[in-house]
This record gives sequence, structure tokens and C-alpha cells, in this order.
Amino acid sequence: MAAKVGDIEFDRRQIIGWGPNGTVVLRGRLNGAQQPVAVKRYLTKQLKWNASEFELYRKEDHHNILRLYDVTSDQSGFTYLALELCVCNLADYLAGKYRGPTLSSRNILLQTTQGVEHLHSLGIVHRGLKPNNVLINWPNDECDDIQIKLSDFGVMANSSGDSWPCGDMASVEGWLAPEQIKMPVGGGRTMEKTTGSLLPTSVDIFALGCLFFCVLTSGQHPFGSPSYFRDQRALAGNYELAPLVQQMPVAAILIERMIQRDPDYRPSIQEVLAQSKFWSLDI
Repeated sequence: MAAKVGDIEFDRRQIIGWGPNGTVVLRGRLNGAQQPVAVKRYLTKQLKWNASEFELYRKEDHHNILRLYDVTSDQSGFTYLALELCVCNLADYLAGKYRGPTLSSRNILLQTTQGVEHLHSLGIVHRGLKPNNVLINWPNDECDDIQIKLSDFGVMANSSGDSWPCGDMASVEGWLAPEQIKMPVGGGRTMEKTTGSLLPTSVDIFALGCLFFCVLTSGQHPFGSPSYFRDQRALAGNYELAPLVQQMPVAAILIERMIQRDPDYRPSIQEVLAQSKFWSLDI
């Protein structure tokens, strides 16, 4: 069941992942090259895309940002993104599915933070950081140079407030900052629109703090479980850092600042990177 759309080739049977709203990730190739790529297929009607956005990401080549090589659409209502292919995501790693070179918590968190810093330097807010959107890769089996890549162009936004191609915000439940969440209306939960008003970079700091806690506690969340209660707890500022308070108080102090309900009390990404006591921990 091989298919080709523009320069992107893929096999519909080689599914390597699923996303919300009918999104599927396939293994493919670009222009017949030997190097495989991940082909992310969206429903075109869900996309909000323009040429300047595409060019920005196609030219982007930071080692902690997932590469976007090409985008094309077909006549069946689908759009295909050719992306850098990685080994697994952070959710897989935390679930014990990672099979690769030794990877320290410090390495994961430092590279993730550096990726966020780069986005912020470009005036971009990710707004959808979560374990599924943090990918793990290494160039080849003979290389231990592990790279952490931030992914999911679906929820990133630029400084004009425009969203990147697909607004799948519903998939980040439990990882949203309080200012991204609206109170329930009519029995359901709604979120800030992905266009019209730019959320500050502090929303990424909140999600990053949750990721820090998750990695350092092997998968736990500062706002507890099940996940559908986390947004309510985030709105109330009801977090629990007990697993770290005794063992890693320096980490607990930093994370507590990062997940504050009031964004004005959260550190900037540069301040997070400047926390020498945290980064010197043996983690």
C-alpha cells in the first residue's frame, strides 16, 4: 500500500503513532532518499497554516527542535508533514519502553529546557509541552550522542498570536497552565482559543516544571492522578511535591516556583537554566 504525495513517500501499513482528531504518523521517505522520515497526516480542514510559518520551521535546524522537511496535501482532504524520525518519546521512556544508550534525567531535562529557550528566543510559545511531545533520538546505533527534540507543531504559536498548523489542545489535558484553562461552561471544559491572544512564555515554564517532576519521579505528576482532575488542581494551586522534598529539596524548590498558579511568580527560561545548584545534582 505504498503511496506518494508530492515528494513524500509512505506506506499506509507502516503506522508508528497516532494523534488526536484522526492524526496518524507513518514511516516514509522524502524524494526517495534512504534516510527514513516520520510522515504525520492531518485532516486538512483542521490546519491553520501559511507560507511564512512553513518557511520558518523548514529553515529551523536547532538540535533540540524536531526538523520539518516538507509539507504537502492530496485531493482526499489530508495534509502530510515530513518530519525527522525519532526512536521514541518521553512517555515511552517513562513507561520503560526505551531501548538505547544510557540516558540521565539531567540530560533529558537540560536538552528539553534548551529547546524551550530556543523557541522563546524566536518569539515562539510551544503551549503544548508534555511527555508525548518530547522525542528521543540518536544518529545511529554506534553513536551515544542522544538528542532530545521538542515536537508537535500543532500547538505552537508565534508572537502574533497565530497558531501553528493544527490546534489539538484537547490532547494536552493535565499539562496546561492555569491561564490556559477556562472554568467549565455548560458541563464541559473549554480552553483558551489558539488564535487571537498570545499566551505568555510562562505557560511553557509551568508545563516544563510538570515535566521536571515527572522525569525525576519516574512518571508521577505534581497535580496527581487521574489526569482529568489535574486541571482543576492546577487552577486551585493544589500540587504535591512530597516525593522530592526529602530526596531532592533543590529540585522541589525550583519546580514549586515553575508551577505557581500566578505566572508572575514563575522564573523565565533563562532563570531556570541559571539554577546551578539544580543542574549540578547527580540525577
